Order: sequence, then structure tokens, then C-alpha cells
Amino acid sequence: MENEFAIVSPSDEIKQAIISSLVCRKARNESDREEGKAGWWGDYLEESHREIGSFLWTLERSILNEQVLSLAKNYAYESLAWLKEEKILDSIEISTEAEENTLRMEIRCY
Repeated sequence: MENEFAIVSPSDEIKQAIISSLVCRKARNESDREEGKAGWWGDYLEESHREIGSFLWTLERSILNEQVLSLAKNYAYESLAWLKEEKILDSIEISTEAEENTLRMEIRCY
């Protein structure tokens, strides 16, 4: 499965934060970190102990169907929630669609 992202946001810095939050592989458990499968090195530097990243990577071998599109949308919202919590963004809208074996995701930020 391939991924394509279209991001509509107010600044390049916010776009970079969004991309990092989506494509960094959030660890599911300590084993993922130890085996080098997931986890971002910056997570260990954060004073807030917030983990950056998403679980989108766990869908890489999935067949695209409505359940996977829903999971992808939920994973994206979860990974971007910190931008609202920190009051960097007021709202985030995400839409997903499948085209052949490509997950397309549009993210609008305000």
C-alpha cells in the first residue's frame, strides 16, 4: 500500500510538524523500540514525554477497505491531537480514500 498526503495548513512549520507526526513510526510497545522497528529518538528528549508519530505504519501490508480507511483516519487524528492540545491549531479535518492500492489522505488545518 502506498500513501499520499495533501496538507492544507497555514505555514511550512506546521506542515513539517504534521508530516513528522504522521510518518514517524510510533512504537506499539517496548519490544518495537528495542528491535528498532519503531519509535522516534526525539521521544527520549521530550520533557512532556509525548510520543511523536502514528500507527499508520502498521497498516502498510493491509488491503484497503472501509475498515482500514477508518483506522488510518483515526490513527492520523490521534497522531495530530497534540497540535490542538498545545493550541497550535484550532481544528483538524481529515478525509481518506482508496485508489487502487494507494491510501490518499487530505488534512485541513485551521
